[in-house]
Amino acid sequence: MGLPTERLIHPWPVDCVGCRRLFLHCGFQTRPLYLDNIFVKDALDSWQKRDPMDMTDSEIRRSVGDYLNINNARDIDLKQIEINRKKKRVTVNINYGERIPFMGNVDVVVFNNRYDSLAAQ
Repeated sequence: MGLPTERLIHPWPVDCVGCRRLFLHCGFQTRPLYLDNIFVKDALDSWQKRDPMDMTDSEIRRSVGDYLNINNARDIDLKQIEINRKKKRVTVNINYGERIPFMGNVDVVVFNNRYDSLAAQ
């Protein structure tokens, strides 16, 4: 009356391992890019307490650069910051992308962050 010692092996655990590996690969490859994007958003949100109308373009770029340098986000070129001034409004656009080897022909991540002084009030 012994029980059979054979175990049934289903193919789905192998698929789950493959899915986990793919998920981990995606996370490790794209995490630095998304962390840099979070730091850019935080740098733009830190202007809620200041008035960018009183700052020159170079001061705005230096402020963003200092914030990103402190948070170790070094892959963003400060020349990509577009600053548009109007009478009572300053808009700051930071558009950047980075090419990372991902898998196959998928290798570009692009971010667009915008700060509007009129919307912040």
